[in-house]
Amino acid sequence: MPLDYYQHSNKGHVRIETRRCWIIEDELAFEHIRHYQGWRNLRTIMLHRERHLGDKVQLETAYFISSLPADAKRITQAIRAHWSVENSFHWTLDVTLEEDRARMRTGDSAENFAVLRHVALNLLKRFKAALDDHFLFELLQGQL
Repeated sequence: MPLDYYQHSNKGHVRIETRRCWIIEDELAFEHIRHYQGWRNLRTIMLHRERHLGDKVQLETAYFISSLPADAKRITQAIRAHWSVENSFHWTLDVTLEEDRARMRTGDSAENFAVLRHVALNLLKRFKAALDDHFLFELLQGQL
């Protein structure tokens, strides 16, 4: 089965992290699920992460689907960039709107307030973009 492989290691925050990415691109392997709308060019990706924190080792395997060309290095970078955006967004929600301190526990209140916080943060970003062309440009470039 044709595949592409890429491995990247980095050190930071008192840990060593190694990412290994395998891209499998095989028409026959995915034939039975290609009929779903939007999955016509499906390829599958497996990303394996290994973190060393002192004597402790943490292993994680994640599966992703994509229609990108079978380029393991490019896809590894795209996955990392996506998580960078996710982490930044969640950090902003926690620091600005104190999301982690929220104590809603009954019914749908936690989910409803999470939606309200997301709307509030997006409105603040839109307002700032209306006032600051440089911020607007960075927002449109996907840098924020």
